[in-house]
Amino acid sequence: MPDHSLLFICVGVAGGVVIAALALFFLLRRSSSIKCAKYCELMRGCADGEDVKLSLVKASMQFPEKSLEKLAIDKAIMYLNRSILRDYETAFKIIESVFTNKQVRELHDAILKERAKHHILLLSGKSESSS
Repeated sequence: MPDHSLLFICVGVAGGVVIAALALFFLLRRSSSIKCAKYCELMRGCADGEDVKLSLVKASMQFPEKSLEKLAIDKAIMYLNRSILRDYETAFKIIESVFTNKQVRELHDAILKERAKHHILLLSGKSESSS
């Protein structure tokens, strides 16, 4: 009879690798979920009217240097500083490229709705000459 011990070793090692990969996947997913929850907690005041840029700066300081989350928030802040129209929607899209959680998108939508309440768009038609 052939010796199957080598086959059992290979199957055992392959099974161990699969289990380790799954554990890593769920650990990273949980870590991402925790970071999204942390970001949402830091930004929740903006839905109540707090300054968005100031809250983004505070949120940026809470993430480790060189982390993807901090880099995305800093990029959004830089975009807002250079944006003439203060385009918060695009800044939030930059952040959502890293924070891919539904809660983050819903929070950003709530912030945008709150900001829309406080801004009135003034449109003027053609001015008539007073001759």
